[in-house]
Amino acid sequence: MKKKIFVLIISAILLATACKESTTEPQVETINDQYFVINDGASFNYNLTITDTTGFSVNGNRFMLFDDSTTIGGTKYKIQIDSFETFIPFDTLTTTSISYIRNSNTGVFSYADTTGFTSFLPDSLRQYVTVDREARVLFYPLAVNQIFPVYTLSLSATIIGINVLDIDASVVADEVLNLTLNNVPVQKQAFKIKYVFVVRLSSTVEFQYEAYGWVVKDLGFVKWDGDSEVFNFLFNENIFPPETNVKMELTQYSIP
Repeated sequence: MKKKIFVLIISAILLATACKESTTEPQVETINDQYFVINDGASFNYNLTITDTTGFSVNGNRFMLFDDSTTIGGTKYKIQIDSFETFIPFDTLTTTSISYIRNSNTGVFSYADTTGFTSFLPDSLRQYVTVDREARVLFYPLAVNQIFPVYTLSLSATIIGINVLDIDASVVADEVLNLTLNNVPVQKQAFKIKYVFVVRLSSTVEFQYEAYGWVVKDLGFVKWDGDSEVFNFLFNENIFPPETNVKMELTQYSIP
């Protein structure tokens, strides 16, 4: 009798499963628009202007190239190589930085290398530090008034209970930009994104930095304008002097 009941239960489960499979439509994932091209061999050239608090400015160029891939902690990233040249009186300064970027259907992520920061902490404090492994550069699908977290580094309540570093982003506008790309005047529809970078030394002392980036579908960031501290974090390198304003505008690009 028990055996018969067991067989009936199994048959009922199989029948219910079969009915469910026959009446349920397969889910189709929505493919979101992409706003950051990281193809192998893709290159982007930007005009660069750095202005200090006195109003003194220097000009230069930024050359960005995506070349090959690497795996970090089991995650595959594209290698982003940025070369900067700054024209100062009687000389040209050159600097290079390397970033690791990945694109997904939910956004664009940059590997956040915090070893330089955490290595200075004593072992007794390191256990209380929580850091994001990646910085979220973009969140898909993009939409005006969208807000998303970019990066957080925090100390637990056992020590001080605050986020030492916080970066958040908000999509503030959908604009038409007049640009000259590859020597051709063009108009491009772009989302304008505001990035706010907060550094907290205590629960009452903090510093705030801001930068704006404009992204174009199937191309990437075509324009940047903001505080150097934001860009130094994003590039994982102290490229620009502190307390300066940095402007970058795309002029040439090549996408294989």
